[in-house]
Amino acid sequence: MKTSLPTAVLCTVIFFSGVSVPPREVLAVALKNAKATFQQGGFPVANVLVDDSAGWAIHPKTHMDQSATFETAVGISLRRETPLTFTLKHAAIANFNLGRFRLSITGDTAVGPASHWILLRPDSATSAAGAALTINADSSILAGGENPDHDTYTVIARASPGRLTGLRLDVLQDARLPETGPGRDALAAAGTKGNFVLTFLKMDLPADIEKAAQAKWRELQARRRAALVASIGAEEILFTVREKSRDGHWYANIGWYITSPETKLYGDGGQLCRLNLRTGKLTVILDDPQGGIRDPQMHYCGKKLLFSMRKAGAEYYHLFEINVDGTELRQLTSGPFDDIEPTYMPDGRIMFC
Repeated sequence: MKTSLPTAVLCTVIFFSGVSVPPREVLAVALKNAKATFQQGGFPVANVLVDDSAGWAIHPKTHMDQSATFETAVGISLRRETPLTFTLKHAAIANFNLGRFRLSITGDTAVGPASHWILLRPDSATSAAGAALTINADSSILAGGENPDHDTYTVIARASPGRLTGLRLDVLQDARLPETGPGRDALAAAGTKGNFVLTFLKMDLPADIEKAAQAKWRELQARRRAALVASIGAEEILFTVREKSRDGHWYANIGWYITSPETKLYGDGGQLCRLNLRTGKLTVILDDPQGGIRDPQMHYCGKKLLFSMRKAGAEYYHLFEINVDGTELRQLTSGPFDDIEPTYMPDGRIMFC
């Protein structure tokens, strides 16, 4: 499967951790329910909740302000002025770095555009790769100077005491950016410059605050697992783990750029897993650190599994079967092409793409 180069894309990552004070232990806060004023096809804003995702992009609605909001998995009580560190990582396509942006938080129960957003005034903003980040009077941050292939921004700010339930990222147009931005992409065709892709959003807080939030989160997850088991009448689910595609197109996870066949859009590492919904226990049925696994299906007998796998060192995906206990791995197809998305038919045959 081949795919063409996507129009105007940038990658980004955001974390929270500390301010200009002595180092302290920090822990990550779970985020959920990502929403955006606009998202490019194949690049939904929900991607940013998974590390190294295809990301969030806004073509063709560049040249205007856009925003994204995120909820914390549980409400967090900030009993003192609390340091927050945001790290924006650009790692997908050369020069597609964020141009101008600002950050806000809320303590409202309902998180969305209409929430009461508290603008964060950064204490500092730095670039790992040499861009010049300027903190403006309106608390937005503008990237200028060198536009490196891939960059990581670190923004430090402090939140006042209160409740923390959501985060907002505004990406802002500016006359100093390519076609007014809000991204720094200057490589796309005229009229489509200024896009970006935000690939990951992570929030860290000082450990003493976050440990309390994590305990509350574990209790909530246990209740949700019990409710899920009751609603679906099953205790285990089957799934695969693999590196997410470096491109937002549907079949890019098995392909490459048509202009650069040696640039594979898939990465190494695949697992076939079972998850017990009641206990949270994870069982790895098959692990291939240099291969890829996708499209799992359970046979009607409940004793064997069907899936597509690219074995270590191979270029193409083929169909395999394995027993649910991880024994008797069998390859079903071969050849110089990809076999994907299989399913068992009631008459015993297998249908696939």
